[in-house]
Amino acid sequence: RAVLAQDTAAGLMQCIADAARDLTGTRIGSACHGYRDGTFQVHVTSCANPVPECPDGDLFCVLYSHLVYESATLRLTDDELRAHPAWTRLPDRHNSLRGLLAARLVNHDGRATGWIVVSDRKDGAEFTAGDEAILGQLAAIASLALQHIEARTAREGEAAAREAEEKRAEQALRASQERYRQLFDGMNEGFAVHEILCDDGGTPVDYRFLQVNAAFERLTGLKRDDLLGKRVLDVLPGTEPFWIE
Repeated sequence: RAVLAQDTAAGLMQCIADAARDLTGTRIGSACHGYRDGTFQVHVTSCANPVPECPDGDLFCVLYSHLVYESATLRLTDDELRAHPAWTRLPDRHNSLRGLLAARLVNHDGRATGWIVVSDRKDGAEFTAGDEAILGQLAAIASLALQHIEARTAREGEAAAREAEEKRAEQALRASQERYRQLFDGMNEGFAVHEILCDDGGTPVDYRFLQVNAAFERLTGLKRDDLLGKRVLDVLPGTEPFWIE
């Protein structure tokens, strides 16, 4: 429940690492996600004090590759871990690793996107098949939660992109309208925009003033406020039909 309640990848990874360590009774736990260009984009640890440093060397890259290409989980005894060809000596201040248990995280296509790793059971025992099953179940839950977060993040990103595009379009429209207004009002020629009104037979019988510029007011003596929205036959009832037709 705590895993599914997380709303960020980093928060989820931390919750997973803590849960993995609690469920397996270990001193060291780690959860990683978003493997790109040889590194994870999100990498968190959950460790008993003192907090250890991450190990040097290629061991964990090789073990992660095992999860990517060979199996969904990996369980190594302490002897198997130390005998692994990629094993390297840990930094002096690093807590001892004792055995290793890992499970991969996957995306909606089933491709590996990260992993959960625990080591050093508090009781000193080796990891069991039961531990492996528990970590596999946690990885399945975590994968679904990650997919949910990524889908929501993608939707939010798309919504933000649409909002930004709409804002740019609105700004462009306002700028265009302002350029049109400046051109319209700055003309020396009198200009008016009309809406033609027709009878049922489609014959123009009147028109309505939609816009007039300053030159039109100056040349005709008619005021914009008295014209806009009005019919010409209401404003100028003596208008001859040929001006309408």
